[in-house]
Amino acid sequence: MCYEELRNSPFVSELKEVVEELRQINAVPSSFSEANIARLQHQATEQLERLDAEVKHNKTSQVKESTRISLQDYGNMLFSCGDFELAMSVYLRARDYCTISQHVVDGCLNIIRASIELERWEQILNFAARGLSETQSNPNPVTTAILKCVSGLACLCQGRYKAAANYFLECPLESADAFKEFLSPRDIALYTALCGMGYFTRAELRQQLIENPAFKQAIEYLPELRDILRYFTASQPAAWRAALLRLRNDMLLDIYLHKHVDRLMENITEVALVQYVSPFITLEMEVVANAFSMSMKTLEDALTKLVMRGRVGARIDSEKKILYKVTVNERNKAFAEALKTGRNYELHSKAMLFRALLQQHNIAVAGTRPAQMIIDPFGI
Repeated sequence: MCYEELRNSPFVSELKEVVEELRQINAVPSSFSEANIARLQHQATEQLERLDAEVKHNKTSQVKESTRISLQDYGNMLFSCGDFELAMSVYLRARDYCTISQHVVDGCLNIIRASIELERWEQILNFAARGLSETQSNPNPVTTAILKCVSGLACLCQGRYKAAANYFLECPLESADAFKEFLSPRDIALYTALCGMGYFTRAELRQQLIENPAFKQAIEYLPELRDILRYFTASQPAAWRAALLRLRNDMLLDIYLHKHVDRLMENITEVALVQYVSPFITLEMEVVANAFSMSMKTLEDALTKLVMRGRVGARIDSEKKILYKVTVNERNKAFAEALKTGRNYELHSKAMLFRALLQQHNIAVAGTRPAQMIIDPFGI
């Protein structure tokens, strides 16, 4: 499949890599020929030389618009040939020749395309923010959708999952054709659900996902998400864990998501564990293990991490396999509050008496500011 996609494209280096991999398994297609690779490489070199000469001519003539267009064409050709680093430098040079805000936005989009291939996520966020600021004077829903989409993708790849979910929620599906180069509506629905389940509060989850009409439309592209969210909010961990595990293999094939699958699923499980154990003072761990369809060892390790991080205020009896919630002694708490209030009252009383004695003995320092501007050091 890769060979068929590349055999007539200018991605000569990638085509050579694919052919080499096919040689190792003795599966080189009959249509392959070294002459075809040489022809493609010659065509790409000729076109790059022609575009480079055109850029130099336009820079000499000092026509900004012609120079910008020729630099953009040159960068696009380099991008098509797979030289993303050089394409990035050409796109950055083209920014100096922009004359209107639309040119600036187009330049930002070109830089973002190259940055995605180079995995420069912070740079994507910077240029997406610039593009969004340029569109404020002349709003364009399609451009805004693309910039929100790539911002969400950059946040996802940086591990900023809540910010990624918020960006994806702002991508209207009506403009799906505009950002299909980067993500499909199915991808956006999946990324939003995973990030939301792991990092939204229950109130945010209900408001932003479950009751959001736009997201209801998005999950039509992946109907399994509807059941997963329903099971998650209904505290049926075995059901949603099984459904997520069925999607796991597909998620591991995702070029952007595969590095984050285990982390996201672990955090979703931790959130569900915190919500499950929080109402109980004493809880048998076997009950929790059965509810989550996980082994006792896995559950104990997960609960230990949560206790050490302070997300679960409890103690684990490893011998009896019981979770004991650390409760606050209300009587001791009341005494501590009373003592604190008494100390504050004593401090303020002494301050008031001290001030009264100073006034009684006419001890004062005259200031140059009006009386109403003098600040009382005791706050009285």
